[in-house]
Amino acid sequence: MAALKMLHLLCFVYWLGGDLGTFYSAGLVVRRDLSPEARVTAARIMAATDLAPRVVMPLTVASGLHLAVASGFLSLPLAAVVAAWGLCAAWLAMVLVLHHHPGKAMLVRVDFVWRVVLVAGLLLVALMGYTQAWVQPAPWLALKLAAFAGTVFCGLMIRVRVRPFGPAFAQLMQGVASEAVNNDIARSLGAARPWVVGIWALLLLAAFIGLHGITS
Repeated sequence: MAALKMLHLLCFVYWLGGDLGTFYSAGLVVRRDLSPEARVTAARIMAATDLAPRVVMPLTVASGLHLAVASGFLSLPLAAVVAAWGLCAAWLAMVLVLHHHPGKAMLVRVDFVWRVVLVAGLLLVALMGYTQAWVQPAPWLALKLAAFAGTVFCGLMIRVRVRPFGPAFAQLMQGVASEAVNNDIARSLGAARPWVVGIWALLLLAAFIGLHGITS
C-alpha cells in the first residue's frame, strides 16, 4: 500500500513538473528574436519534457484504481486490477511508440479515441461514487476522478489546438521563419495555453482532494 501511494504521488510530481518544463520551453519556441536553430532546440526540449506527463498518466490511472480497491472503496476482483494494469501498460507502450515515431497516423487516432473513452469512463465511475454502487460511497474520491477526467479532456483540447504547429515547425526546422510560420506557431501554442493552465488547476485540485480525503 505504501509503495502504491508513493507511486501515485510521484506521478503527480512528474506530471506537474513536466508540464511546467514544457510550458517554459514553448515560450522560447515562439520568440521571434531567437534564431531558427535555437527555437528548434527549444521545441525538442519541449517534446522531451512533455514525455513525463504522457508517461505518468497511465500510471496514475492504474495506481489510483489499485489504491481505491486496496482501500476498500471499490470491490473488484484481483483479475480486474491485473487487467487494469495490463491495459495501462499497453497505453504506456503506445505513448512511447508515438513519442519515438510520431508519424504513425493510425496509432495517433487510436490514442485520441482511447482518451475520449477514458474521459467518459472516468466520469461514469465518478458518478457512481455518489451512489451505493461503490462499497463505500466516497464523494471526495468521485470528485477527484472527475478532476482527473478533466485533465485528460484538457489534453485532448490541446491536441486539437496545436494541430497547425506541426507543419509550421517543419518549416522552421528547414530554416524558414517567415511571418506566416511565426504566426502559426504563436497562434497554435497560444490557443493551447488556457488548456494547459486548466490541467495545472485540475491537478492541484485532485491532489488537494486526495490529501483531504485520506486524512479526514
